[in-house]
Amino acid sequence: MIRPTSGDVLLKGRPITRVAQAERVKLGIARTFQINRLFRGLSVLENVYIAISERVGAAPSMIKPAGKRTDVIDESMTLLETLKLADSAHLIPDTVTTKVDDDITASISYDPQQFMVGLYGHMTYHLTDTATGKAITDLQTYLGAFGHTLIMSEDMAEYVHSHPLDILAKPDDDGGPPTFVIAPGADLEKLRGGPDVTFEGLMPKPGRYRAWTQFRRHDKLHTFSVTFNVVAAAE
Repeated sequence: MIRPTSGDVLLKGRPITRVAQAERVKLGIARTFQINRLFRGLSVLENVYIAISERVGAAPSMIKPAGKRTDVIDESMTLLETLKLADSAHLIPDTVTTKVDDDITASISYDPQQFMVGLYGHMTYHLTDTATGKAITDLQTYLGAFGHTLIMSEDMAEYVHSHPLDILAKPDDDGGPPTFVIAPGADLEKLRGGPDVTFEGLMPKPGRYRAWTQFRRHDKLHTFSVTFNVVAAAE
């Protein structure tokens, strides 16, 4: 920011010329760019929600479902409607299921192909090296697992943190002792995994959901976001 050489900047009659940047943000002033969302992995509504929650003091409670703060959501939607961006607030399901982040390319598949309320759904990430196209087998563990995913409903009221499935599936339930992806007591820092990582989720209501998934490779975290639709349970 450029400091004025003379005069004062007023906000609702209050001089804010010499107010610290962090305090100005809490008053409702912030810088934006010529795009309608600053965090590309978040929706337009989620971007606005973050700013307002900081101003009204809701940020410390964001470990709880964001949708529980209906006052913040309502104010966010009012601002978007004023700016004629309300339509941009809604999530749009992805039509492309291949995502790229630096040296990892993730191809995402769903089982079942259409997620349904009350039915466990599985998302499998097939990871390949972006430059070579070869399957990745040097995935590192991150916080005790080969990946983490957070799934959140469009209204931000429902969410779940999921870890990869750790027991390999077998043709039947009597296939003998379980085969673990990460064996109990294994040295997590020495383990390497890939190319397929599967997460499980149970969506409580129909609507659109977004999942953010992180993997660790070459000591760097990679984040992928994907949006999908969940239909009502079949009668």
